[in-house]
Amino acid sequence: MFFCKAVYRLLSARKRQLKVNHMMKTNLYIDNPWIRIPISTWDILTEGLQTFSVRKDRIVYEQGTKLKVVYIVKSGRIRLGHFTEDGEEKGIFVADSGCLFGEASAVPDYPTYYTATAAADSEIYVIPSGEFIEKLRKNPDLSLNVIEIMARKMRIYSAQEITLSFRDSLSRVCQALVYLADQYGEENNGEIQIKLHFTHEEMAHMVNCSRVNVSNIFAKLVKNGIITKKEGHYFIVKYDELLKIVNL
Repeated sequence: MFFCKAVYRLLSARKRQLKVNHMMKTNLYIDNPWIRIPISTWDILTEGLQTFSVRKDRIVYEQGTKLKVVYIVKSGRIRLGHFTEDGEEKGIFVADSGCLFGEASAVPDYPTYYTATAAADSEIYVIPSGEFIEKLRKNPDLSLNVIEIMARKMRIYSAQEITLSFRDSLSRVCQALVYLADQYGEENNGEIQIKLHFTHEEMAHMVNCSRVNVSNIFAKLVKNGIITKKEGHYFIVKYDELLKIVNL
């Protein structure tokens, strides 16, 4: 009887852990503020359109602007962030290839909360809001795709609010590294190479802490052998250790 109860408790615990792991893996994708989806998702919108080039650090639009167009990233990255009166930026999400942005302002004709800045040299599609709305009316599948990406952004906003309320800067930086590994990671000799180049300043914008604090945290992670840097790329050496910090 004792043995059966012990086995039952063990199996129940394992089942709970598998459920938690599944939730973590699911949330890792839908809460990831680096948004990249297949560009083919928007074929109905982009067919026949030319792209516009945006050089790194150029502003696509500023917060407070009433947009008359929506944007889709073909290549590169656009960072969406909010600036305080003191000029400090809080990154909200990064629109990578295939990401639609600007729709929350263009469709209802509201001023946008965010400034969109090119985080890398980028190619973007620009669709007039009237044409965008008309195609939504005629294409239920397109409308569903827009609803899905807007819902994902809402999850990202909620996850960030929870993270800022309950996690310290170390946990936030480690969580961002996990997100980067999920989106841009490539296994290399037992380590995960983050193929995306980023600066401590860019990381600071995304996790809402100072660049100095981010640099100190990276130095600590390197010292503890959790991450390393080779030829300009960060490698995650101890992924499980990184997850432990995130889940403390």
